[in-house]
Amino acid sequence: MSATHSPGDSYDRIEAIDLVIASAVIREVPEDTTRLVFGSIVFAFFFAVDIIFVVAFGAALFVGVIPAIVVAIFSARKVEASRLEFVADAIHDFWVTRRQPPDEQESDYGSITSANGLHAGQLACSKKVYDQHRREHRENYGRSAVPLVTYHLVLATYPKSGTQQVVAFTNGRHLTWHSMSNVIVDNCVKIDMLSDYERSDATRRVAGALEELVTVLVELEDGEVVQRLAERLVAYDNGAIEDALDVALHWNMVCLSRDEAPTANSVVRLTRVGFDWYLASSEFQPKLSKGRVVEDAPEAQNQINIGAFAGILNIASGDISGTNIANAEAESLNDRLIASMAEILALREIPWSDSRLVEARADIEDAVKQNDPSSPSLKRAFAMLQKVCSEVAFGVLGNGAYQLLIQHFL
Repeated sequence: MSATHSPGDSYDRIEAIDLVIASAVIREVPEDTTRLVFGSIVFAFFFAVDIIFVVAFGAALFVGVIPAIVVAIFSARKVEASRLEFVADAIHDFWVTRRQPPDEQESDYGSITSANGLHAGQLACSKKVYDQHRREHRENYGRSAVPLVTYHLVLATYPKSGTQQVVAFTNGRHLTWHSMSNVIVDNCVKIDMLSDYERSDATRRVAGALEELVTVLVELEDGEVVQRLAERLVAYDNGAIEDALDVALHWNMVCLSRDEAPTANSVVRLTRVGFDWYLASSEFQPKLSKGRVVEDAPEAQNQINIGAFAGILNIASGDISGTNIANAEAESLNDRLIASMAEILALREIPWSDSRLVEARADIEDAVKQNDPSSPSLKRAFAMLQKVCSEVAFGVLGNGAYQLLIQHFL
């Protein structure tokens, strides 16, 4: 890894260049080279097959040579660009499988450290969680049975409020542990191997674009349309920006406005773990931002494959109208508002039985059912909700969905 660790330094993250290398977003074998090599192999294969056929039937020697050459040339020519790209992709996928570290891994019991002794790039599991799992395992399989430890890969970690340590994992999970909590850790071999890979100029450009992408999104709580993000990252070409978006999405540092293939109109938002990765930078060890609303990433790895952003900025160049972008942003905000309203309706911390909230709850439920956050009654509903919660439900004040709704409607 390129990251350096100092004793007692509880700020740490997998550095941008290592994330780029580990995601294998940069092709190891150029497509042109792949096409040339594969085409030559196909030509030689068919030519050799026909020559063997001709030798076996020597009587038809002069009849077979011409067909052999024709078939060989025809076969090589039939290796169309799409088929050669498929082979290039297959080779790339091999490197991806070989290089990408797992989000989750089951293996033997490692060593014990404290939460503030964790390093990014390690595999980690709460000892308390494992002890509970071991007790349940022994009840089912006998006292001699020892279960494997289920580890998760640490993306970033940093201290909070003196006695707490925030830990963000590559699968999108975000946890806060007491700084002295016991954690079982093990080394991730594929992370340890990253230092063996070449840090090419292309890789460094993508790493730089990734860092700037995250920095820009930190200031944009509602996210940004892909095309406008590209306009903000003026120091980088479209290819580097698209690769940076792929890397960020792969590591659950950003999310899209919808579960769909990305386009230049897609709205990209920073996730909770993306914000954690930003806060864990050795160059950014500030007072933590209070009230920062960020999106939680799913615990499963994003199902959108590496390369999903490829070419979308070039395709969209000069073809994105301000109206389309505005519509995409508005639709994204509406989706977030509806989802947040549905979330707070399920919160037990809110005293919905309070007579002052009966009408407010009905208005919010109607908005969710109709998928319409524009009702004029919602402003009144959230004004009452804020009043009641500030009096008797302090625990809900830090909820991200609640904060978003209060900020929007009031």
